[in-house]
Amino acid sequence: MEKEKFKSILLLAIFSLAFILGGCSSNTSQGDSSNETVVEAPASSYCKNGTHMYVPDPSIEGKLIDYNSEDGSFTTLLDNSTGKKTYFDSVVVYDGNLYCGLQQSNGEYVGTNDFLLKVNLETKEYSQYDIGSNELWQADSNIYFTAVDSENKMGIYKLDLKQDKMTNLYTDNDNYGEISISYIQNQTIYFIKKLSVPGNHILCSVQLDGKDYKEYCEYPRIWNAFPIDNKIYFYALNESGGKNATYEFDNKTNTSVKAEIPLKGQLRLHNGYVYGSFTSETNKFGLYRLPIDNLSAQPEFVSDKGTKIIDFTDDFVIISDGAGEDDVTPNNENPNYFVTKVDGSSSERCWDLFSAYQYAFGFSSASDNEESSSESKSSNGFTIPNELTQLFDETVVDIYGDNPLPQPLFSDGGSNCYQAPNSEDTLYYFSISESGEAYSYLLAIEGPLNLLIPGKDTATIAELKELFGDSFSFNFSDNMGGYTASAQIGEYRISFGTFESEENATVTAFRISK
Repeated sequence: MEKEKFKSILLLAIFSLAFILGGCSSNTSQGDSSNETVVEAPASSYCKNGTHMYVPDPSIEGKLIDYNSEDGSFTTLLDNSTGKKTYFDSVVVYDGNLYCGLQQSNGEYVGTNDFLLKVNLETKEYSQYDIGSNELWQADSNIYFTAVDSENKMGIYKLDLKQDKMTNLYTDNDNYGEISISYIQNQTIYFIKKLSVPGNHILCSVQLDGKDYKEYCEYPRIWNAFPIDNKIYFYALNESGGKNATYEFDNKTNTSVKAEIPLKGQLRLHNGYVYGSFTSETNKFGLYRLPIDNLSAQPEFVSDKGTKIIDFTDDFVIISDGAGEDDVTPNNENPNYFVTKVDGSSSERCWDLFSAYQYAFGFSSASDNEESSSESKSSNGFTIPNELTQLFDETVVDIYGDNPLPQPLFSDGGSNCYQAPNSEDTLYYFSISESGEAYSYLLAIEGPLNLLIPGKDTATIAELKELFGDSFSFNFSDNMGGYTASAQIGEYRISFGTFESEENATVTAFRISK
């Protein structure tokens, strides 16, 4: 299948491009002792290449940027200029060419388009393949992906990166059906096919050369399938209205049954271990793992910070506390991210995905992250009390204990508000976590001014300007209908309220968030 070259007008309509030279290899492809390629997940939108990292812009939707860890600089790589919502799902660079899977939408499902872009980073020649995908599975010099053809039929395709040649490996005859790749191993692509009618899922496989298509079993819903020896493990909904569970398909008997594994949630396979959420024995929340050669063993504890696995990078796993047991529930509005050693020996809290990948890729140390996250001094030298900043590393359980947890006073957007312990005038706001309130972290503190500025119960705007210097702002807000007083100190945002004017403003309280 041939590719189409971008016409200049089409290029301007879709992207305004600026490129740097470089290369990036997928972190999802690995070899076992027999040099067989294993691909555990699609290429991430966070891609490491030497001292560079290709990532979605953390502040502007629809931008792919190049981060240079040597000097801390950012360069725009792909810039959406259409006004449509654009999401970068996979980035791969091979032999001087950047391949990018992305999804563009008008905000409605019907308006969604998938693109597969290629850029020669030396000649800066731009091209687009005439069939697109937002998820790319790189195995050595090939990229595998699913796409819809001109007849609205889903298929699996291979892009040979050496020959720049596209091959169709499998096409499903069900118009408007869906296909998602789940795992690649033993020269086999394991994938899940969703039927358009009646909407059930079928666990299937096909060889990397497009031969030997197989169907294993059918369930109302199937997620996360992967092979171990002669069995295929997957997460499924057995019947309408039932409960999700892990199942296993035995290739010897051609039967599927509920798996007797002491782990729950959507399981993930990585480097000889199966990872899952709380154990069936203790029902205790957390991330655990089992060696694939002993799935009946006592699970090894990895982390109690969250169960949603974002990605594996070498010896690290990036996890979040913002999803439920089955990972189908969307993240809460303020998820926390943790970069944890896969054996649980260490863990670092990060405030966004960029800093999480930055740390996992080795572009920042734990001490760098700690210094950044604890920056608490204003331009005039005012320092936020440690008693406040240290609270932002605490969970509800850390502060209140768990016998039992207190009831929130009220809910505010994506947070729950609690009365601070041993205080009548201080409030704590914690993120609402679908996976368990006990593991949500502190988002904000509201309290009397003397909690922030010891010994001072009231202050004028002039006094706050003197104290905070350039970190302080006092500006009119149309939304608030008055002048808002605030300060930005490092990663901490402090609000003092809204006032009619500077002259009659008396500050008695504050709100601090991170």
